[in-house]
Amino acid sequence: MRGTPLVAAVVCLMGAVLLPPRRGAAQVWSKHLDGNAGSVGARIVAVDGSGDVVSGGSLRRGSVADFAVVKLAGGTGTELWRYTLQTVGGGGVRGIGVDAAQDVIAAGGTRQDTGINSDFTVVKLLGNTGAEVWHRTINGAANVFDTAVAVAVDATGDVIAVGSIEESAMIDQITIIKFAGSDGTQLWRRDLVGTSALHTGYPRAVALDGSGDVLVVGTLDNSGSGGDMAIVKLAGVDGTELWRDNINGTANSLDFGNTVAVDAGGDVVAAGALYNSGTGVDFSVVKVAGADGSEVWRRNIDGTNLIGNGDFAEAVAIDASGNVVAAGGLTPSGDNAPDFFVTKLAGASGNEMWRQSIGGDEHDFDVAFSLGLDPSGDVIAGGSIRNLASYIDGFVAKLSGATGAPQWRRVINGTKRGINYDGDFDVAVDASGNVFASGNTDNAEPHTAFTVLKLNPAGGDFVVQGKRLRVRNDGNAIGRRLFSLDANDPNIGGPLPGGLADPTVGGATLTIINPTTSETATFALPAGHWRAVGRPAGKSGYRYFDRSRSSGPCKSVRLRGGKRLRALCYGSQMTFALNAPFQGSLGVRLQTGTGGVRQCLLFGGTVQRDSPGLFKAKDAPAPAVCP
Repeated sequence: MRGTPLVAAVVCLMGAVLLPPRRGAAQVWSKHLDGNAGSVGARIVAVDGSGDVVSGGSLRRGSVADFAVVKLAGGTGTELWRYTLQTVGGGGVRGIGVDAAQDVIAAGGTRQDTGINSDFTVVKLLGNTGAEVWHRTINGAANVFDTAVAVAVDATGDVIAVGSIEESAMIDQITIIKFAGSDGTQLWRRDLVGTSALHTGYPRAVALDGSGDVLVVGTLDNSGSGGDMAIVKLAGVDGTELWRDNINGTANSLDFGNTVAVDAGGDVVAAGALYNSGTGVDFSVVKVAGADGSEVWRRNIDGTNLIGNGDFAEAVAIDASGNVVAAGGLTPSGDNAPDFFVTKLAGASGNEMWRQSIGGDEHDFDVAFSLGLDPSGDVIAGGSIRNLASYIDGFVAKLSGATGAPQWRRVINGTKRGINYDGDFDVAVDASGNVFASGNTDNAEPHTAFTVLKLNPAGGDFVVQGKRLRVRNDGNAIGRRLFSLDANDPNIGGPLPGGLADPTVGGATLTIINPTTSETATFALPAGHWRAVGRPAGKSGYRYFDRSRSSGPCKSVRLRGGKRLRALCYGSQMTFALNAPFQGSLGVRLQTGTGGVRQCLLFGGTVQRDSPGLFKAKDAPAPAVCP
């Protein structure tokens, strides 16, 4: 749900500043899951009432990619269970829901043969064990491509799945089915088509209102207006169509409905893309009355005013005040492809309150595919972003709910060197504000990985692999006292300019720790010796330089997010003692600014020399926690 330098716009309504690379939330844990022959990837993530995380996608079995669901402990990432629905041709999960009993419902498609055709598939699993309660597969009469794309669970535990089941060749339709939560019995089914001779419909999303009625969004092809953004309300009890609103752009061409949400008053917000005269395909959000579907407001946002360039919304959420957050892609002037884009609109009027755009240095297809809101109303957006060095990277950003200002960002890159595909990261936020993301990462051959991460919502500690550490202090030759550190790791965090972790604002401290003896030594790195490097400032990281070491023993520190951390300190002010017979391991913390963001290393694996007065180590793995 898509990498190094990024360009960002932080505006109240218009205007732009640049966002430097690799500004990130610290990773709490990361899991890369495989089938018995590798994996294909995660597609969607949800959090249950206990704070554990459920992710769905595909896991490989031989040459087949199976419909798969995995549950991980929210605190540690430990795998609690996994479920695969094994069919001849495999399949994949596209929607996840969790009911009040913490049982899991997954929806998607499975193939009963080795062809491309698939069946509409819904599965219910016990939340504590992953055991199958029931599963339903439905094959349309046309025996072609049938699949579920989204699922919701009502207050009684019944399941509503939305997708497409083709009963006649060449006729696509939107299919909505309600299943009994207890045993999967089909309670009702509705098939929606447009009014044109094509009778086509394309499903995308489902939501439920407070009464359990069903809101469905997609595209329906209608006579005289072509493909329209379709919002349809069905009675939850029997599927009766209560109203239908076909939203048509002014160009009378192909329009898309991609996502839907319901506010506390029962009104409905749908988002997607409308084709309008003079501006082409626009990022579009529409609010309609829940009672009758009448349009309350419509907001079209155009990136370039060029007919051929597309702008579109992929996700929508509504905050506690009823304001609307929408995310997708918006093409900036001078580019031919969209940037990762998030905007906030006033719930009452649709007026734009703020917007945020982020673009990779490849200036290609950067898109926000998913949204979450934390308890304070801040925005978590997930998707993918493209960079010249690494091609497509997963991407998660946290934005201020009040202003849209970036709080942190996380670029997710697999271990495969060079061009790779890490993308389409979905996000979920638990009741404490913890952030979970799932997608696929392209790792060393032979496969991509089904990847789930937990990110520190406040930024937090970055646990970093160390390349080399050398510490020398025999207690006598003051001039020979030395601390030298070198680390290269994509997980190195880079502070946002002007943010709480910016060392040019709040300075920094460097701490050496002996976990065995509990000895520590902390050296001040005042703000006045730091400078932001690159254009714009901070794009290439930060450099500390104190030639005369007037403020402490450290002469230089180099911090570049996602790239490198280096430090050199020496002389009489280097007070850390090495007087134990051996140290065993040494930890290092670099804390920048006033926000408590730390780079954390622990050298204790490959120790080259460990004796009184001298410690040398290399190739240290990232520690589990900050020492």
